[in-house]
Amino acid sequence: MPRTFPTQPNLEHFRKQAKQLLRDVRDGDDDASRRARRTRPGWSAGTELQRGFSLHDAQLVLAREFGFSSWRRLVDATQR
Repeated sequence: MPRTFPTQPNLEHFRKQAKQLLRDVRDGDDDASRRARRTRPGWSAGTELQRGFSLHDAQLVLAREFGFSSWRRLVDATQR
């Protein structure tokens, strides 16, 4: 189930959330890794995910959690 998109979205806040998710996945945080695998089930757990996870991937996870198909669509929604 998608997260509720804020009525007054702040792109900078989303950017910070994506960077934090990236750090958390790379640090091996279980919750962050689960979030990543929910978005792309093909990602395996553990070291492979930690090494291969990028900022682009974190942005995609965040966008999909809000119901968008891409980071670009989330960005567009913040500028309306």
